Amino acid sequence: MGRYGGLKGWTAYFSAVGLAKRERTGDARRLYLRAAEAGNVNAQYNLALLHFEAGELDEATVWFRRAADAGDVGAVHGLARCLMDSGDPDRVEEALACYRKAADLGRVDSRYNLGLHFKVAGNEEEAERHFEKAAAAGHRDAAVHLAGIRIERGDHPEAEALLEREAAEDHPGALDILGHLAERRGDLSRAGTLYERSYRAGFVGAAVNRGLLYQAARDTPMAEIWFGHAARSGDVEGMYALGVNLAKRKRRGEAMHWLAKAAGLGHPEAEHVWQITAARHRQSLSAHKPQDSADEGQRNSGNEPPPRT
Repeated sequence: MGRYGGLKGWTAYFSAVGLAKRERTGDARRLYLRAAEAGNVNAQYNLALLHFEAGELDEATVWFRRAADAGDVGAVHGLARCLMDSGDPDRVEEALACYRKAADLGRVDSRYNLGLHFKVAGNEEEAERHFEKAAAAGHRDAAVHLAGIRIERGDHPEAEALLEREAAEDHPGALDILGHLAERRGDLSRAGTLYERSYRAGFVGAAVNRGLLYQAARDTPMAEIWFGHAARSGDVEGMYALGVNLAKRKRRGEAMHWLAKAAGLGHPEAEHVWQITAARHRQSLSAHKPQDSADEGQRNSGNEPPPRT
């Protein structure tokens, strides 16, 4: 029947697409399966994607492989992701081979993922080569990673030119790195502006960096605001920084809340600081209330010890 499974395959495929658009995922999956089994490559890819998004890597691998064998470049990329995400070290080489194949066929995100892999593996020369190719093809995250490698190597002018180009389009990572560079040079006003832009562009961690600048300037209320932005967005460093900020200002009940959350998420210092803050909180209650009232106040404070990690 060829690449698309004939009329039967196309009919089931287009019906599945319509169901998927109406968020009837279960019905769409059944029709994608019918079309995929009839040989429709588009259905094989979409079915694999549904399995992947559901965390069903084994099923996704099967259908990405079927579509990849039929020549679908997107499926080659998807197969690489499944193999890499499986956590099986024996599949890493096959995953890299798939990424290389897809990259050579024009998949820029495959080229970028190769760069990420080699960067994490500590092979910066190979990572740089892939990031450079992906950046040249317009991949913005690759350009920022490429700039980071070059900064670490001391090649600042070329790296900063890349970052400025991406920052002009409000890339959050580029803005944050430029903020760090400005801070190192003592240009704290520019650093603060860049961190704020980075946060507003989507990088929550930049709010912590902005807060640290305010904290260094002893503007603790403004530091609290920026640490709070990060903490309430789920950033563990923001939670810890906010907890410490509040503890220093003797707002210990609030501080313990954020330190407990940070400890629960694995922050290495948060539990220790929570213990110190809790002890001071108890001392403060004991100093200002009769013993029975102090005990009652502690019981009702709502500040439980942080979970062990």
